[in-house]
Amino acid sequence: MAIQRQDGWANDSAVGDADLTGKERRFVTRTSTGIRLAQNGEQVAGVLQEGKAAALRSSFAVAGFPLKVIASQTITVGQAIQAGADGTAIVGTTNQVGVARNGCNSGEMVEVMVDRVS
Repeated sequence: MAIQRQDGWANDSAVGDADLTGKERRFVTRTSTGIRLAQNGEQVAGVLQEGKAAALRSSFAVAGFPLKVIASQTITVGQAIQAGADGTAIVGTTNQVGVARNGCNSGEMVEVMVDRVS
C-alpha cells in the first residue's frame, strides 16, 4: 500500500452511505447522510484514507500534501484532475480538484495537490 503523510487538520470523517471497505485512495463526496464515492464530475469532499462498512465512520483527507488517488486513465504532469467513475481520478475541469503532480497510467496512483474541495 502507498504511504501517505497525514496531518490531523487535513482530515475528516463521516458515516459511509455504502460499504467503503477496500476503496481507499478514491475521491469521496458528501451526501445528506454521510459520504460515498464521487462519480464523474461531482464535487469532491476529499480522498478516502480508511474505508469502513456502511453506517461506520470512514476517514478521508481534505487538503495538505499532494494526495494519492487511483487514476482510471493515463494522466500527464500538470493536467487538471476531476472525479471519474467510482471515485477514480480522470483528466477534466468539471468541479476540478487540482492538478497532477506526476504522470501515470490507468490503475496507478496520481498525486494531486487538492485545492478545491467542498
